[in-house]
Amino acid sequence: MYLLGVILFLSSCTKWENAIEDLNQRIDELEGTRITAVEEQIANIYDSMDDLELVDEQLEQYIKTLEGELNQLEEELANTNQQIAEIENSLGEQITEAQEQMLAELEELRRILEEQIGEFESLILNLQEQDQELASEISDLRDYVDSEISSLEDWADVTFATLDQYQSLLEEVMSLRNEIQKVKDEITAEYRAAIESAISDLEESMKEWVNEVLQDGYYSAAQINVKIEELDSLLSASDEQLREQLEEQKLALDSAKLQLTRDYQEAIEDAIAQNNGEIDNRIAAALSDALDQFEGVISSIHSQLTQLETRIAALENNFVNRIQSMSYIPRYEDQKIRVSQGANITFDFRITPLSVVERISDEHVSAFGVLTQLASTRAVETIELPFVSLTKDSVNGIISVVVSSQNIPSEFYDQAVGVSAFVLLDDGNTELISTSIALVPNN
Repeated sequence: MYLLGVILFLSSCTKWENAIEDLNQRIDELEGTRITAVEEQIANIYDSMDDLELVDEQLEQYIKTLEGELNQLEEELANTNQQIAEIENSLGEQITEAQEQMLAELEELRRILEEQIGEFESLILNLQEQDQELASEISDLRDYVDSEISSLEDWADVTFATLDQYQSLLEEVMSLRNEIQKVKDEITAEYRAAIESAISDLEESMKEWVNEVLQDGYYSAAQINVKIEELDSLLSASDEQLREQLEEQKLALDSAKLQLTRDYQEAIEDAIAQNNGEIDNRIAAALSDALDQFEGVISSIHSQLTQLETRIAALENNFVNRIQSMSYIPRYEDQKIRVSQGANITFDFRITPLSVVERISDEHVSAFGVLTQLASTRAVETIELPFVSLTKDSVNGIISVVVSSQNIPSEFYDQAVGVSAFVLLDDGNTELISTSIALVPNN
């Protein structure tokens, strides 16, 4: 027991010594640094504006490149739809195996193209919004250095205002970087690399605005803020509990930033009033303590966000239990589906909430039929309706499931037996089955 106590004591001493070493290192980093003079702040901001405008130019070029890729995909989809229509129009009642295979391949290509187009449209829309926000930041920053600074009374007030501008711009730039890093296609890799390089240059130049060490705290806060926005975008309206917990972390972050800003303001006022802008040992120690407390809160928020991310990921994988409705959309007034022998069968459903639609993949969908009008002495017989393809319209919340009719018996086309079809969604944890859908021969 004594040995264990010694080990624990030595371990705690080591941790304490490391904490003291980290504290002393931060104090050393802060001590002797200066709060940038007003003239230098203005010059540094102008330097950053050049970098910021370059980021904006690179982003606009990237959006144009993506729009060009989107146009090509849309042309390819139009050609594919035309090929499918021409083949279907040329077919009679009988369809050969080769023709069926060709149609299946074209329908699969159409599905892939529609998914890619949806992804590109979403990405372009997000980047266009980012571009508008960036343009607004440029305008605000220009107004600040051209006119607002002159209305402020002293060095400290200018510094506080500059830190506000820094926080706002940093969060926007980091949000843009996060959006760019989500894209993985090789075609636009060069453009993405150019934007990320421009963003890195901008971030480096922004560190010169006031004091590089002081701005590290805001950098950590901006990273957490981007993570909160990302998790929020993954939640649907039905995830009220998770959204409340995420909001709690956002409020905790806002509170910590507010306290850090107050600590910064006090230190900046002391440095300017007492030391002509220089941070002495006493001010450095106070700032180091403030940053230490701030980073403790940031660490706690990060831990909570990691837990929330795990729970959200579980919901992503187990999405079927979040479907509120799966409504069959009939194409005929009698709500029955006409089936030609050897042809594929298409089922249309409206899914709510719309956010779930994009999570449905081929492996989640299956279908089967139940034979009806059989002799009473025979048991209920089911047949597999093999999956062919899935098309998703996430804007309108509609999925189209295409299955093969190859297992439907010939008696069905002679109207000796009937078939009721069912479509299943299964994410490996939960199953959802459609209502019965009557199939009738297309004679």
